[in-house]
Amino acid sequence: MTQLRREHPHLTVACDLDAADIGTRVGEWEALRDTYGLGAGTIPGGVRMWLTPDSASIAENLVEREAQCCAFLDFKIARDGSRVRLDITSLAPMGVQVAAFLGGLEHDSGSACC
Repeated sequence: MTQLRREHPHLTVACDLDAADIGTRVGEWEALRDTYGLGAGTIPGGVRMWLTPDSASIAENLVEREAQCCAFLDFKIARDGSRVRLDITSLAPMGVQVAAFLGGLEHDSGSACC
């Protein structure tokens, strides 16, 4: 796996998904954490998730789609030893909260995004 990095094209904290799709996407993040998660913690500007090695293609697919609808988030996926490291960060303060929500560190992302 090569390193995958998606950087935000803007800092407007808004999600382009409709309400039904947001619910589906939140479920995908929960499934990623529940099925492949090895833990998560805060890093400057966001969250770092640790995933099992077999999660790489699933995480990459989810990150690709998330980067399209939530352009205020930065994503970086890389293999780190026997784990996959997924960093979700943002320069926008509300974006940091959304990153924590996606990483499972907050239970309420507010109404800004999925």
